[in-house]
Amino acid sequence: MTMSSREEFAPRDRRLNVHPLERLLSVALGACLLQSGLQRSGAGGCLRLLLGSALTYRGVRGFCPVYDAWNIDTRSTPAKIDGDWQRIEASVVIPRPPNELYDLWRDFTQMPSLLSHVEKVDILDDQRSRWTVVGPLGARLELVSRIEEDEQDRRIAWCSTPQASVQTRGAVEFLKEGEEATRVRVELSYLPPGGGFGRVLERIFGPEAQSRLSEDLERFKERLETGAGDGNRTHDT
Repeated sequence: MTMSSREEFAPRDRRLNVHPLERLLSVALGACLLQSGLQRSGAGGCLRLLLGSALTYRGVRGFCPVYDAWNIDTRSTPAKIDGDWQRIEASVVIPRPPNELYDLWRDFTQMPSLLSHVEKVDILDDQRSRWTVVGPLGARLELVSRIEEDEQDRRIAWCSTPQASVQTRGAVEFLKEGEEATRVRVELSYLPPGGGFGRVLERIFGPEAQSRLSEDLERFKERLETGAGDGNRTHDT
């Protein structure tokens, strides 16, 4: 091969940034969405056709514009099985006693009214509950959590079961401040999945998740101060 021919092919090689395994998965998922889209009418069918076409093109072409925007190339980076837990934390002072706030958080069915990324919680038994969480474009993930700690009026901690596709942890503490107020401190952690998908999730959700948690707590405080109740709210997807 001459120098000119190598230069001709070099730009095309640099446009490949998706690992071969991810390309296969993208084509398979894209084909499923295309088939589903053809069987549906209306906006839902059109959305599936668009997403299916994009994933199929991603797999066939081997190029992901999201990876390109974040300067990610997974072709030579093997997926990781282990990793470091990523943690976000926020707190707010509320003029209510700890026992009252504890009772609200201990009822996990109230979580959709407390945390904006939680759509629904179904109680399975005294220790386990099934959480449905929402992400960008209405993407949903279901996981089963179990209670790790339950200290009356002081602390509640939970974690996902080992079989969950994404490992998560959470805890809320109720710290008395003065005579009439309580500091509610929430900590949420997750173990990012390996490979390029995991790195994209880390970069996209890091700062946004932190600010969203702070906004959730401020909204919770405002609702209690105005007496708006603690019923579930509708999620925007």
